[in-house]
Amino acid sequence: MSFLKICILLILNIAGLVSCFKSIDASQEYNSNELPGHVKRLEDDVIELKERDVRLSKENEVLREQNAVIMEQLSLVMTDIRTLKQEHENLKRQMRTFKKTSIFNKSNGNMSLPFDAFDKRQLTETPVHRVAFLAALTREVSLGYHQQVEFDKIITNEGRAYSSSDGHFIAPYRGLYLLSTTLFNTEGHTLPMEIVRNGIQLAAMFLDDDDYNMASQTVLVVLQQGDRLWVRRFRDSGSANLDATPTQLYNTFSGVLLYEM
Repeated sequence: MSFLKICILLILNIAGLVSCFKSIDASQEYNSNELPGHVKRLEDDVIELKERDVRLSKENEVLREQNAVIMEQLSLVMTDIRTLKQEHENLKRQMRTFKKTSIFNKSNGNMSLPFDAFDKRQLTETPVHRVAFLAALTREVSLGYHQQVEFDKIITNEGRAYSSSDGHFIAPYRGLYLLSTTLFNTEGHTLPMEIVRNGIQLAAMFLDDDDYNMASQTVLVVLQQGDRLWVRRFRDSGSANLDATPTQLYNTFSGVLLYEM
């Protein structure tokens, strides 16, 4: 190979190397310009992932709380179910006892049931209203025509059905009541007295004026809810005084509900 050819080949190789180095430098310059943008995007992605992780953690906490509430409610429901099952079993046992102990009366077609056939707890769970009162007069009073006696000292007032302000007893429930009054007059005063229901006489008594006298009346009566009973003078026959002091409770008014109807 001649010297000239060798020089030409050497020049071409050098030119190729220069071109390659320029290409590498241009590529590196391009990559260095794009790098900050890539880093910024990566940082934004990291921030977004952190925020999403925080949101997911909060949602997970809310779900755990809701799950705890649901489990508590489920526990209460299961307790109610067990209670209902137990009551159902008790009713089944009572029905079996009822069938075994009931006695059928063929003569009149009625069925009589022994007391022991029922669960006594059912009887105690039935509400029973208690009504009873006792009031007395603590001072001497002069009564006019149709004037009621206001027994001012309340000794017993179960059910709060008696009022000392007007001497009236108001039946709080429909039922059979037993009521009684005892009166004591002052000497020389005639007293025709009566027990009235809603202004209509149920029973009467008479205290003569020849001496100190005492009289009593008792009534057994069915009252409707709201009926009023009181004791009053029912006839105008001159002066009429009841004798009483705080330590001598001669005059009383009492009553009791025997049973509801």
